[in-house]
Amino acid sequence: MGLTHTSTFLSSLGLKTLNSTLPNFHVETPSISLDDIDKSEATIIPKEHIYPLWREDITEVQTPLPFDIFIKINPGLIINYKGTSSLVDLINAEINIMELSKKPHPNICKYSGCIRDGDYVAGICFREYKCTLEDIIQC
Repeated sequence: MGLTHTSTFLSSLGLKTLNSTLPNFHVETPSISLDDIDKSEATIIPKEHIYPLWREDITEVQTPLPFDIFIKINPGLIINYKGTSSLVDLINAEINIMELSKKPHPNICKYSGCIRDGDYVAGICFREYKCTLEDIIQC
């Protein structure tokens, strides 16, 4: 599943993507062009090294999604890929921590569950806040 597939999936949930004016969907695009990539050194990365496999202990987010939800997605771009699943391990660790926080702490963002796309986790859903922690610190 690449970004296009994830975008299509999120669109099926009623979310506009990429060129959206919807304030709760964020995509950061890296500043790299296809000319910068040496195709002779390209490696096909297994889907299991980009997206975590769905597990029965993961909370599936309820649909339709409320408008105050931030969807954290993995855009599928891995710089300096070393042939390991370390990115998926980090995402799974975050999911594990959020699953433990069923009774949210006031200083931790509210976790709503994960978006399931077949056998994979397509995104982690959090409550979206009006400002970032950095914004608060700078005030």
